[in-house]
Amino acid sequence: MKDVLEGEKEIYVDPQYLSQEPQEMPPEYDDDEVPDYEIADEDMASKMPDDIGVTNYDDVEMRLNQPEMTLQKNKAYLDKMIKDAEFRHKQLKGYQAQRTKQF
Repeated sequence: MKDVLEGEKEIYVDPQYLSQEPQEMPPEYDDDEVPDYEIADEDMASKMPDDIGVTNYDDVEMRLNQPEMTLQKNKAYLDKMIKDAEFRHKQLKGYQAQRTKQF
């Protein structure tokens, strides 16, 4: 930056971005477009299991679709995932009960 201020280097600005009216936006900017900051329902559904410490649905589906997964391995994996989810569900109930007692 010091070089630019001393005049040793120059900064090139594309003329299309320099408008005659300072209120005017660049050509590719669309006033009708509004950024969407809302989280989609699909993203929220995939994020919730991660937040509570359970395996994500997409991860489970990806694991089941792997070529080395046989029918027996699929069943064992799903049983394990269900068992882990039930255990985590019971833990969360315990945390909720403990918080209620504290209040």
